[in-house]
Amino acid sequence: MKNETIEYIQKTTLDFISSARSINELAQHFRTEDIPISEEIIKQYLLKLGDLARSINEKIDKTVQHLITIVEVDETFKGSEVRFFESIDHKYRYLLRLNLIESSDYDTLYHSFKELKDQFHNTRYIITDLAKPYPAIIDEVFGHIEHQFCQIHALRTLLKDMDEEKNAFLKDLKTIQNLQQQMDTEKKRRNKMLKRKWYKNDRLERVILKRDQLRLQFGITPYQKNIFSQHPELKELNREINLLQSYLRGNFRSELRSKNKISQIQQELNKAIQDKNSHWANYMICRKTFRMTIDYFKNKIVSMNDLLKKIDSLTRSYGARFGKRVSSFIHSHPRLTTFKCHLSNREWYLTLISTNAIESLNGKLKRYKDVRRKWVDTDLTRSILEFLRLHFNFSRSLRNRGRNQSPLERMGFNLKGKSLYDVLFHRLFPLNIRLEKYPFELQSSGGVVQLM
Repeated sequence: MKNETIEYIQKTTLDFISSARSINELAQHFRTEDIPISEEIIKQYLLKLGDLARSINEKIDKTVQHLITIVEVDETFKGSEVRFFESIDHKYRYLLRLNLIESSDYDTLYHSFKELKDQFHNTRYIITDLAKPYPAIIDEVFGHIEHQFCQIHALRTLLKDMDEEKNAFLKDLKTIQNLQQQMDTEKKRRNKMLKRKWYKNDRLERVILKRDQLRLQFGITPYQKNIFSQHPELKELNREINLLQSYLRGNFRSELRSKNKISQIQQELNKAIQDKNSHWANYMICRKTFRMTIDYFKNKIVSMNDLLKKIDSLTRSYGARFGKRVSSFIHSHPRLTTFKCHLSNREWYLTLISTNAIESLNGKLKRYKDVRRKWVDTDLTRSILEFLRLHFNFSRSLRNRGRNQSPLERMGFNLKGKSLYDVLFHRLFPLNIRLEKYPFELQSSGGVVQLM
């Protein structure tokens, strides 16, 4: 092949793999371009590309390992057949590990954490979600290290309990709306009955008056025989009077039933309004308790005793169950406030401690996960993951029109004018440099808190 064709194959393969497109699509593209490359050849090429990416990743890891002090860890896609162990630097967003794992049990995760410690031995702080195996594994692998639970994950868990009160309130609103509609419908029906009753009463009075006038005119006496045969117009008037009186008797019973129904709906409506007010008060108390929990995480409320006193002052009449839930949850997860030890009693963090970096990575990784029907721990899979790790560390975020720096640029590497193709195939990348280490900073009310 010509050099131009080889370069085109290399660049196209990088573009397809980077953009989460399958090997089948890549092979089909080459066939449309009359380039005789099969899927098997592409797989062999990707194996070599993975080896190349692995060697570059290892060199970058050695260069930057002294910068890695605070790490986020997660194992993703729980409940699915596919699981990845991921670790990322909290400050620079540098992806440290991206491995396919068989399960999320203790032994599997222990091995992954051990590899992480052996490679990045300068790690001082770890942030994870609330998964149960993490504290024991981290204590055993890293020893006395500061392990912080993600506070956003904790608040999401508490929000689910708050949703019960919120949903009860919304259900009451829906009930009130339905009852009001029923009330309006029944009142309209009753008004129609009253209008018809007024009309029929008026008609009955006029017909009776007309009948009485005819009786006087014809000189009819009470209990006179053969009245209707002699005067058929009186027979017709008498028949109409009977019909009107029968209708009015039925109208009276319907009006009474309608009145009783309106009274019943009103009682149900009053009860629904009381329930709505109760659930709304509960929900507002839960929101205040939730806000206090956030303040406790940030250190605006210093101690757990202070938090419990504030919660107790709110929950005497409403929301007691949620207050107990918050108290129990925080007691069972003491590592939610690990980083509070770096603050004085008069300082607080301006933001919550979270695993947002790794959550953002999960969103990116989902595209690549979905493009393959099966993920099996093979050499090809490991090669693809090594390349993706290099790609994520090298590429800039699409947000802000690509103006945000890539993880490597945040660390101090100069990537201007360099593409991933140049790095892989022309080695245009400075690896023999010494990067400056700066402490990780958390913004607080008293200024900047530095974590070395």
